[in-house]
Amino acid sequence: MSNEQMRPTPPPYQNRPAWPISPVVRRILPAALALLALVEISSPRAQSAARDVRPPGLFYSLQHPTYPPFPANPFPDLPVYWIEADRFVYDDRTVDYDQR
Repeated sequence: MSNEQMRPTPPPYQNRPAWPISPVVRRILPAALALLALVEISSPRAQSAARDVRPPGLFYSLQHPTYPPFPANPFPDLPVYWIEADRFVYDDRTVDYDQR
């Protein structure tokens, strides 16, 4: 006998859960998951992570407007002003570039 003839055939695939889900659980589960998502979003950890995200765009110097823009804010502690979509100006007037 060949190996193919010796292998048992697997049972046909059935699209059903391993255990029955009660109608009460079917109703409560989506609401519970939505509530957990809201709690996670409003947590202080999630809010601080959202503040740490820098908007993508071009960042221009207020002290040296002729310099090419940076792809990220080089001075995250300084104020940043929005000019237009994806274009920002960072206020670097207090930065001493000549100091080494």
